[in-house]
Parts: sequence; structure tokens; C-alpha cells
Amino acid sequence: MDLREYRESEGWTLAQLAERLGLQASSKAMISRLERGEERWPIRLALEVEVLSRGQVRALDLVGSADRLLLESAIARGASQMEAAE
Repeated sequence: MDLREYRESEGWTLAQLAERLGLQASSKAMISRLERGEERWPIRLALEVEVLSRGQVRALDLVGSADRLLLESAIARGASQMEAAE
């Protein structure tokens, strides 16, 4: 599911989504550009979207290829650390 589909399924406006992500309601133009792929997703914001959507919208699907590699590496390191702690 992409962000627009998720937002619409929740019945949220762009301003409501922005507020739920901890942004000012005036950030709705930025959210709209992100939804359309016209602006690069910051990793932090992409992760917040994944948490807010309870995994229905994946951070890895939002970020660009360079940031995707960083996220995948961080996820792999985190999984390895969790396994070592068990």
C-alpha cells in the first residue's frame, strides 16, 4: 500500500497526516510532493510513516535507492544484535 492509499483509507487529509507525523499542518504541500514522488523522503520521516501505518506503508518502499541501502544495512545490524542477545 502506498502512502496516499493509506492516508485515504484512514480518512485523513494531508494536514491531518502531517500533524500525526509531528509536522506542522502547513507541511501538507510537502506531504503531497512526497506522495507524488516529487520530493526525496528523509529516512526519519519514512520510518515514522511505517510506525504510524503499523507497517502497511514500508519505509524501504518510500526512500530512494541510496537510503534504502542504508536502511537495509541498519535493519540487518539490528537483527544480528537481537539474535546475539537471545
